[in-house]
Formats: sequence, C-alpha cells, structure tokens
Amino acid sequence: MEKSEEWLVRGMSKQNPAALEAIMDLYASNIYGLVHRILQGVVSREDIEECVSDVFAAAWNRTEEYEPRRGSYKTWLLILAKYKALDGERSGG
Repeated sequence: MEKSEEWLVRGMSKQNPAALEAIMDLYASNIYGLVHRILQGVVSREDIEECVSDVFAAAWNRTEEYEPRRGSYKTWLLILAKYKALDGERSGG
C-alpha cells in the first residue's frame, strides 16, 4: 500500500474528517461513475447521489473491514459502491 493511501486508511479508521474529505476528493468521480452506470434509468439522479453518499458513510463506518492484502482502498470502495448500487437497483431506489 502506498504511503498516502496508508495515511488515508489510518485516518478513516480513526474517523478523521480530513481523511474522509480526502477520500471523497480522490474517489467521488469513480464511485459516482460506477453507481451511475448501474442505476441510470432505474432511479433519479438524487437517488444516485444518495447512493454515493451511502458508500462514503459505509466506508467511514466499516474501514476496519478493509484488507490491504486483497487490493487497494480504491478497489474496496468500488466494491462497496457496486453492492450499494445493486441493492438500490433491486429496491428501485
């Protein structure tokens, strides 16, 4: 894990708001893009944005579940996003 990612993960695990802000700045567009691809035409833009927010909330509360040996933090966030979006798709929003 590269040093900056290590700082972010450590900050998220300590629930440092600066780490959350940095994570959002770095990965929001990737997460939005994935969620949008899954949910477009199924839910409103506001629901997509809410799903993206839910991904960051889940990361904030579940960072201890991240396992660096299994992949990057970005990959872990995208997996969270995928499953949040699929849950939203099944429920219709």
